[in-house]
Amino acid sequence: QIIELLKKEESKKNIAVAGKLLVKISHAIDENHGKLQQLININKASPSAYLQLYQGIQLGDCLFELKGALRTALDVAGKTKQRIEALKPKRYLLPTKRRKAVAVG
Repeated sequence: QIIELLKKEESKKNIAVAGKLLVKISHAIDENHGKLQQLININKASPSAYLQLYQGIQLGDCLFELKGALRTALDVAGKTKQRIEALKPKRYLLPTKRRKAVAVG
């Protein structure tokens, strides 16, 4: 849903929110990796530890997939913004006494 929102409304606010979300996802990936490492280092693992390990691996896969999709959406948003800026009318200085910038087009 977040990615579709970014594709539809490439606003600065959405891009800023997505950037913050990307940072949070990266932190969650690091935190999940640390927990998985602790579970792997347990010598006598219980069945619940194996279940937690399995769930942690699944969570890591989902986080990596979300991070990649979010980066792709941000790239699309950035490129769209550049295209919009390129299509805007340019401002030229016309030879007047005050030299005011006037939009031509």
